[in-house]
Amino acid sequence: MPEFQALALKAELDQLKLIRRANALVIEAYQVQLRNARAAEAARIEQTEQEISDYEKRLADAGRICLLDRDDIEFLRK
Repeated sequence: MPEFQALALKAELDQLKLIRRANALVIEAYQVQLRNARAAEAARIEQTEQEISDYEKRLADAGRICLLDRDDIEFLRK
C-alpha cells in the first residue's frame, strides 16, 4: 500500500474517532437533560399531589367533604 493511501486512511480513521467522541458528548448531554427533565417532572407531580392532599385536609377541617374519589379525579384529569 502506498504511503499516501496509508496516510489518507489514517486521517479518515482519526476523523471518524473525532466524530465518535463528539457524538458521545452530545448523547451524554442529552441524557443529562433527560434526567433533569424527569426529575423536574417528578417534583411537579409530587408538588401537585401535596397540594391536593393539603386541599383535601382543608376541606375536611372545614367540615366539607369532596364526594369525588380518586377514580373520578383521574377521569377529570384526562
